[in-house]
Amino acid sequence: MDKRTQEFLNDPVMPLLARMSAPNTIAFFIQSIVVLTEVWFISKLGTSSLAAVALAFPLLMITQTMSGGALGGAITSAISRSLGANDVDKAEKLIWHAIIISFGGALIFLSLFVLFGESLLMLLGGKNEILSESLAYCTVLFYGGVLLWLSGTLSAVLRGMGDMKFPATLMVIASFIQVCLSGCFILGWYGFPKLGVPGAAVATLISASLMVSVILWKLLSKSVIARLQLHQFILSKDLFNNIFEVAIPGSLSPLFTVATILVLTGLVGQFGTEALAGYGIGSRVEFLMIPLIFGVGTAMTAIVGANIGAENIERAEKIVTEASEQSNRISVPEISNLETLKNFLSKFPKKGYLLFCDINCENNNLPLLNIYGGKLTTYRKLSEKVMPVSYTHLTLPTNREV
Repeated sequence: MDKRTQEFLNDPVMPLLARMSAPNTIAFFIQSIVVLTEVWFISKLGTSSLAAVALAFPLLMITQTMSGGALGGAITSAISRSLGANDVDKAEKLIWHAIIISFGGALIFLSLFVLFGESLLMLLGGKNEILSESLAYCTVLFYGGVLLWLSGTLSAVLRGMGDMKFPATLMVIASFIQVCLSGCFILGWYGFPKLGVPGAAVATLISASLMVSVILWKLLSKSVIARLQLHQFILSKDLFNNIFEVAIPGSLSPLFTVATILVLTGLVGQFGTEALAGYGIGSRVEFLMIPLIFGVGTAMTAIVGANIGAENIERAEKIVTEASEQSNRISVPEISNLETLKNFLSKFPKKGYLLFCDINCENNNLPLLNIYGGKLTTYRKLSEKVMPVSYTHLTLPTNREV
């Protein structure tokens, strides 16, 4: 049994979890900054371009959350359980199954987009130039979608082996490359073709392809406990089930989350281009709220999976209990310097973006900040800081019509 798996089975819980969570948390945070930077680039193209990205956002979200979240978590779990049981042979076979599922997922999503994509974007409020730009962005994204699926699942394979640092470091490097490429392809820097909104999708796919190439090289080398070897390409129904038994229930959360985003996008789209553009900015700001959740979650999945595989159920339950208690104690720090938020909002063109919010709360308190379908809620202190600043930059409707 390798040293990392032994750590998962024996080391003190909280120091282990902190050590494993840190790389992913930092990487996801940097990736969130990249997302905001891309929106800033697109804002230079005008309000309609921001609206087009907002329209396409739910489709991007479902791809990322299904490949890296639901399926990625299931793959991490399956690999870690196999190594916890000291079954390296099974883990190597699971890598091939993860790759096959990635191709299958990308093909299904592409087929659904070809059949229903344009109709969905129109239903959400897309028309004329907005529809054209949004459709172009999604076309690039879904035709190259297998790269996004592979980058998510192959990173999950490494995490399942207990290697958190390598995929996190690679994600940080790819994020910086993506920022540069976004400026080049969206705005036409340094003689690159100015593709506009679709340029963001091109940059995303190129950075994903770099991640996939490096991880494949890593898996082919002797530096990992479970390698990608051709003689292990033996497909099995039981091994597919080993992944799907976690992936299917795990997919409910992203599906409900994206369904919520679709409804909100459709509602906001009824108020016109400027409202949709404003919503596009706000939806990207939400990305700053999820790094901690993903960082801790991916680490817990690998550690608990290894203990389940080793039939160390009591320790697995202890890990879940202690990690949950500690996570519940983590609060969002108060924003002591509101100039940062003011400066960020001032970078976007002031086009009268509309902000719709329910201010009918008990005792006239400001509304709670609800992120991603209830994953992060009840951050009233943060909301109380953010909303007054937002009022000075966003035009609020005088009536409650929605």
